[in-house]
Amino acid sequence: MTAMTASLGLLGLTCQLFLSFVFGAAAVHKLRDAKAFVETLRDYQIIPTPLLESMSALVIGLEVFVIFGLWPVSLRTEATVTAAVLLVSYAMAIGVNLGRGRRELDCGCSWGASGQAIAWGLVFRNGLMLLPCWVVIMSQKIALSVEVTPETFELAASVVALVAAVVLLLCYWSFERLIANQPALARLRGGRVE
Repeated sequence: MTAMTASLGLLGLTCQLFLSFVFGAAAVHKLRDAKAFVETLRDYQIIPTPLLESMSALVIGLEVFVIFGLWPVSLRTEATVTAAVLLVSYAMAIGVNLGRGRRELDCGCSWGASGQAIAWGLVFRNGLMLLPCWVVIMSQKIALSVEVTPETFELAASVVALVAAVVLLLCYWSFERLIANQPALARLRGGRVE
């Protein structure tokens, strides 16, 4: 195993952990108040009313699949593609509503109790989230072509990946807070939120 292959494997593990944390938090947020999630979907005015509850259950189920599917080698690619499809779908739903001029909607993605209004920053964030998905898929392709032995993947590498994933998660959370605080900052400055 070359140093480059080992590095990509470590980066892939970091991205797996990061995606698991993000989708885990998203699923827990939705499961805590499944009815509120159905109402959030209704507010987006994209899904026909008779399909709202089914779509809500499907989204939550897919998020749970991503969390657990990232770990078995046999499901990793499918789980990563599912994560990417969900991210693109969320970005498109937000973009459609921003295009309609509906900026007051709760994005349904806030980790906290308070809602977070949709913004172009969320579309950008979801686009950036496709990068960890791509890294996981690339590292998966390399992992399948290299024989991994206990000597090539040590505990120290796992700890480094965990720490790096936590740092990514903190960056993600900070970006979320910046987007969530944008309306308050605009009010303080007396301007409009873009």
